Amino acid sequence: MKKRYALIFSGVLALFTMALSGCGKAPAAGGPPGEFEVPAIVALVAPSTLEERVRLVGSLRSRASIDIVTELSGTLEALLFTEGETVVRGQVLARMRDDLVTARLREAEARYQLAQANFSRGKDLLQAETISQSDFDRLIAEYGIAAAVRASAEAAMRDSVIRAPFDGVVAERRASQGQFLSIGQPITSLIQQDPLEAEFRVPERLLAAVKPGQMISLRSAAQGASAFQGTVFFVSPRVDERSRTVLVKAEVPNPDGVLKGGMFVNLDLVISVRDDALMVPEAAIHYRGGQARVLALGADDRAEVRRVQLGTRIRERVEILEGLEDGDRVVVEGHQKMGPGTKVVIAPGSKQYGLEPTAPTDA
Repeated sequence: MKKRYALIFSGVLALFTMALSGCGKAPAAGGPPGEFEVPAIVALVAPSTLEERVRLVGSLRSRASIDIVTELSGTLEALLFTEGETVVRGQVLARMRDDLVTARLREAEARYQLAQANFSRGKDLLQAETISQSDFDRLIAEYGIAAAVRASAEAAMRDSVIRAPFDGVVAERRASQGQFLSIGQPITSLIQQDPLEAEFRVPERLLAAVKPGQMISLRSAAQGASAFQGTVFFVSPRVDERSRTVLVKAEVPNPDGVLKGGMFVNLDLVISVRDDALMVPEAAIHYRGGQARVLALGADDRAEVRRVQLGTRIRERVEILEGLEDGDRVVVEGHQKMGPGTKVVIAPGSKQYGLEPTAPTDA
């Protein structure tokens, strides 16, 4: 019986010893006994350009949009554009019938030539004291009137040819060939599409940060994910008393004409640019008692806790104002499985953050 109890006791002791040994940490290859090496995705801390942006909404406007009208009363002889056509400054858009204008110009030219000749003869006669000073003054006046009448007839001839005053796109026709038009009657509209203006309002609290020359990025629902760039050129000197906002305008290049005046746009206003901001993935930040912390890799790739002060967040990255330096390494994924002093193995996923994975160690 004693022998039987001795065997049972020996078996229980052996099981207890095995259980104790099983509760310890398995030795990692190449490391000290009882230590795990934890793989983790790690990011390199390095300076990068940080653009601080404000999300706003606005509308696109044409910088120039006018009605093309006739400055003469008469018959519209020809329309020389196609609706929706892109035209350049000086291009002929329409012609008015110019029979009467041509006749008036010829009459004015003849009267001018006669007045000029009379003026020249009168000057010689005045020197010869053949005519009085008052007669010569009348010739001077007649010569001036004839010159003015000729200039008016020449202007009317020019007005009979209607040209585009700037580059733009012609809208729909509003008159027909052969139609009699009165002065000021519209023929079509001309709309400048390149560049456009983006108009938006900025809260009063951001007024000091908005200046001409700043960049904006904008998107419209019609163009999907396509982004367009613009430059601020106007900041209103007045603050709207009701909304406490300031009107701002930006020039938006539109060489392909894909943007249209009147479009609603979402835009980002770049209010500051820093080239030396230390940025880390936002996933690397964890909190304890309201204090932001990261797990950084110290000597021998062992994890250590660092308290950090955060700055601007943008696109799943966060700026580090204090607590890290250029060249530090922080754990992005895997910090839940480790603590201070844990040996970290840099996983292949770290390549996206500028670090090569740790080379495997031989057993």
